[in-house]
Amino acid sequence: MYQHKYTLDLLAEFGLNDAKPISTPMDYMVKLSKTSSTHLGDVSSHIILIGRLMYLTNTRPDICFLVSTVSQYLDYARDTHFKAALHVFRHLKGAPAKGVLFFAFADLNLTAFSDSDWGASPDTRRSVFGFYYFLGKFLISWR
Repeated sequence: MYQHKYTLDLLAEFGLNDAKPISTPMDYMVKLSKTSSTHLGDVSSHIILIGRLMYLTNTRPDICFLVSTVSQYLDYARDTHFKAALHVFRHLKGAPAKGVLFFAFADLNLTAFSDSDWGASPDTRRSVFGFYYFLGKFLISWR
């Protein structure tokens, strides 16, 4: 399952067809916060961009963490948040047809993985965590 055409349409819509692809969905050296840079004048394009990325996470679990992180700041949209969201498009450009693969026959063992970072948010000092559930080799849930 993949959204190749949708990904290519998003790249064209945001003018990133000629952007250089990158291997990581997020620049992990950039720390996002409510006061990290100047406020965006027009937040509507940022909200649309995040909404479309949220739809894309259904078949691209590799961008879930970034989309979740950037969507926390919709009411405090800053330049760095918008740049972080555009960063994921450069990652998508590298493999627009990447998706979730399901096999017809496989074992059905339930496996779970989780990770957490206590006090990672610079604004609220709340914990950040995530998990993945696999049924056999199939990713069935994540956060």
